[in-house]
Amino acid sequence: MTSRESTSLTFGNNRAMYIAAAAAVALAGMLHLMLAPGNLRFNVNEGILFAIGGTAQVFWIIPMIRRRGRVWYSIGIAGNIAFFGIWLITRFPGNPITGRGEMRINSTEVIIEIAQLAFVGITSIILVLEARKDKKMRESNAANNNNTQTLIGKSSRGNRGIMILGVIVAAMVLTSWFVLPTLTPRRGAGPSGGLRESLRESGSRAPLTSDVGGQPLAQATTTPNSG
Repeated sequence: MTSRESTSLTFGNNRAMYIAAAAAVALAGMLHLMLAPGNLRFNVNEGILFAIGGTAQVFWIIPMIRRRGRVWYSIGIAGNIAFFGIWLITRFPGNPITGRGEMRINSTEVIIEIAQLAFVGITSIILVLEARKDKKMRESNAANNNNTQTLIGKSSRGNRGIMILGVIVAAMVLTSWFVLPTLTPRRGAGPSGGLRESLRESGSRAPLTSDVGGQPLAQATTTPNSG
């Protein structure tokens, strides 16, 4: 087996890693987008962060599937580490982001953080493998004419592939923003650490009412019977 065939075979066997990285970052992005509309009603900055960051994460499936190179991979790793760092900082009291600590962790944020860390881990491995592949390619004496013909033959298919991925990304963003929020319970606020519940606890909610006469629940339970 020639060195070119060996490199091609190894690269093909690693295709699943690119797909896994794309799936992980897409999952994190879709969940961030799902949470964005609800958070915009209570914390505009957090909602904007989820909307922009989630859209970027879903978009990142394109450079991963298309294997755009180490610069794209590195930016994706840095962005997801930043997202994870923000979440981690907001767990501690007196943090500079929210000013309060929230140790309660719900299932949605667990999935998001696992997906982001999975993307970081898989993409880091891809960076190492790509560096080795590039080194082998520089050391090999592959014919330039063959490489040129291969690139010309793949250019039109590549453009169609990017267009298809673009449509998929747009569909995922719209689905996450408009459809997923309607399918999830309205209780809790996801990775913001129980934002809605905190607002209720701080006195921003309306008084609970009983089923009879709209009387406040606390009064309804303490008013003696006139009987």
